[in-house]
Amino acid sequence: MSSILLIDQIPETEQWSKMTELWDANALHDPITSSDLFCFHNQGLFEEDARRITAYLVKHLKLDANSHVLDLGGGMGRIAKYLAPQVAQYTLADISLEMLKQAQIRLKGIAHVRLIHLKRPVIPCEPGSFDCCIAVDLFQHLPQLTLREYFPIVTSLLKPNGQFLFTTGLEPQNSQPKESDLKNADRLLGLLGLKTLPFGLLSTPLFEELINSSGYRLAERGKDFPGCLPFLPFQIPFTGYFYRLRRLN
Repeated sequence: MSSILLIDQIPETEQWSKMTELWDANALHDPITSSDLFCFHNQGLFEEDARRITAYLVKHLKLDANSHVLDLGGGMGRIAKYLAPQVAQYTLADISLEMLKQAQIRLKGIAHVRLIHLKRPVIPCEPGSFDCCIAVDLFQHLPQLTLREYFPIVTSLLKPNGQFLFTTGLEPQNSQPKESDLKNADRLLGLLGLKTLPFGLLSTPLFEELINSSGYRLAERGKDFPGCLPFLPFQIPFTGYFYRLRRLN
């Protein structure tokens, strides 16, 4: 049985509820590993990865005590635990109520954190509320319909010149995931013993289209996002590569 569900291949009317079902199941089964595949069920590695990613985000986004951050698809608060105390306001939005229950426990005591359960692709926040939005290890799990819905929503929520940093599963020179990438991802999920996870059919032209049509300019694109472990015997299609965008005024 495959550990991957290609979410674009099921009817659009069923995609949101199916993603919710799959992420809730993984949150109940193994929230740590489904949030960070590279921790290999190890809490210490999970926290180390989260601290490393947080330091990277603070540096690249130039976050400080006045920043208002939206964490889209923030799950159980892997990054939020370390990033939220460094900013003025932190909003974590996720499709999985079970992941948010984990986040509520993990983030207890951090006063300026807001948790939002996304029951559809609408984020109930005031326009122009955020200095930046992050979407780490999210987009590779979404269908194209949801991606197309999220981009203009995030644009509206960012302040002028606000930043949007997201990771992808695509090298810039590859127009879409290779079949070997999906096989390696399926292999890894099987080795980790996770429940089935959704994966989308991403493409570099799709991202470029969304960037150009949703009111952004490309500020940076790279492959050094610290979500990849170099000692793995095979690479998987959801690490390293990222875009950093700025909202046009």
